[in-house]
Amino acid sequence: MSTQQQWQITGTVDRIALGVFDTKSGGDPSAEVTKYRPGGMSKEVAFAALPSFSDLTIGRLFTRERDVELYRRLVGLMGRGEASITAQPLDVNGAPFGRPFTYTGVLQSGTDPEVDSQSGTPNTFSLVFTITDRT
Repeated sequence: MSTQQQWQITGTVDRIALGVFDTKSGGDPSAEVTKYRPGGMSKEVAFAALPSFSDLTIGRLFTRERDVELYRRLVGLMGRGEASITAQPLDVNGAPFGRPFTYTGVLQSGTDPEVDSQSGTPNTFSLVFTITDRT
């Protein structure tokens, strides 16, 4: 058994190391299988298809010392920066367990940290990737 905490999410965009992220969602595989029913009340036939992947989003606490300049650089790469995101399963002691999942694609967009002068809520940001392959 494992929990959502037992993962280490890291990545690069155009060989710029992003560091460790707190959250990951998406990157899920699916395929549009086409079915066809021949005449004479025959059983349906399924035609295989290649998989595609949903967009993948990673996020973390926005730390000024680490993230201000990094995020500034990434904004200039959105829509064209080649990306690789790795999701490494961890055991109960935080050690790597098995092979990581590696997602490749393009940096699509980012979510700026929210601003509210009345709030003490921790600042976070996220990055969204268009995924073209997963190994």
